[in-house]
Amino acid sequence: MATRVRLHDAGQAFTEWDLDAQGVVLASRPAQAEIWRGVRVRNHRQLRCGAVLELTLHDGRALTLMYPADMVMRLPVPLPQGAG
Repeated sequence: MATRVRLHDAGQAFTEWDLDAQGVVLASRPAQAEIWRGVRVRNHRQLRCGAVLELTLHDGRALTLMYPADMVMRLPVPLPQGAG
């Protein structure tokens, strides 16, 4: 099951991510898709509104994204790779 996450808008260039069933970022809107695509959200199955995202970056480093989720929507259909 795919997940769409809307992040709290603190003026950053990205406010919405689409994740695949493994928590990998497929799309970033409105910008920075080339930066975030392929990053893994380790806690994607536990995400709820107000939660922060625990990431594994491309180089394997861990990062806690400090923009909490404002909306988490489970999507019953797979998302296309590279959309956004």
